[in-house]
Amino acid sequence: MPVATRITVRRHAEVRAVLLDPRFGVPPVPRTAATSGIAWLRAHVSRFSAGADHERRRALAIDELVRIGTGTLRQRAAQRTAAVLAATGVPVDLMATVARTVPVGVLAEALGVTDSDQSGSARLAPRDDPDQSADKSGSARLAPRDDPDQSVTADVALVSGAYFPGSDAGPLVDAAVARLVASFGGVADEATAARIGLLVQACDATAGLIGNTVLALSRHRYPDPTDAVVAETLRYDPPVRAMSRVALAPAWIDGRQVPAGTAVRLDIAAANRDPDVFRDPDHFDPARPERARHLTFGEGLRPCPGSGHAFALAVGVVDAVRNHQLIEAGVDLDPSANLRVPDRVVIT
Repeated sequence: MPVATRITVRRHAEVRAVLLDPRFGVPPVPRTAATSGIAWLRAHVSRFSAGADHERRRALAIDELVRIGTGTLRQRAAQRTAAVLAATGVPVDLMATVARTVPVGVLAEALGVTDSDQSGSARLAPRDDPDQSADKSGSARLAPRDDPDQSVTADVALVSGAYFPGSDAGPLVDAAVARLVASFGGVADEATAARIGLLVQACDATAGLIGNTVLALSRHRYPDPTDAVVAETLRYDPPVRAMSRVALAPAWIDGRQVPAGTAVRLDIAAANRDPDVFRDPDHFDPARPERARHLTFGEGLRPCPGSGHAFALAVGVVDAVRNHQLIEAGVDLDPSANLRVPDRVVIT
């Protein structure tokens, strides 16, 4: 049989099998000697690491997350969303004003960094351990941002667009990474990379989850709790549509031989609608008991470490907006093969 160099896996059982199989790993990023910028960030986060490096860097991210209560994130996201809507008024583009800013801002605050103030400077927020601050007072001004638009959330959005290898990057992205490093104390190490990585991974995907959930609520006023509606959106209309793996050794998928080096695209959106797993899979049903079997957050060897936190942030935002009326939705989605993020969702 011919040797495949790239295959796509769509069935739930096969996607899950690949995620559980150590013979499949994430595509490696190019080796680099960079000590700053986006190349440095990619080379030092768990997302693009393997083996002992991945385990160590993932543990750093989890250490940050275990200190953050998901209930607090949900509450703060709802409060901040309500404050933003009160300040801006309606109609408002939920994507630009809330979905792309509130989750990152709330998580950044929980990680110890507040967004830029009117003087355009990021501030390291006080933490319980004064040794984790830039000085013994527990607060320090860092990372001068001459342009007030260069907030932590704006920098995270800029970096998020260039996070994956092959994405367009340049000096503006590298400068944004440098400001984020400075905001977290100025030391470009794996711990700082882990914090930045958490913010970046909470950016587009969480915004997409919020937007897709609000679109679902606009089609039908589901009486179900917000948690259930968001959970069903993760299955029915996931913001992350696909994942990539590469065969590190010869393997098999559904009786098909997969040579080492084969690129494997995991079609998460298709797996989440597999009729062998989900009853009436093309029907949006927040009450379905099997909705938690979706694979949007991954599974097996490399599940998303912040899945509960991303879920809480999205639920908090949707809690605050679900009674608003949708008046316009973007037809076009953000241009990405792996993400489904509405470009605009206008509510009143």
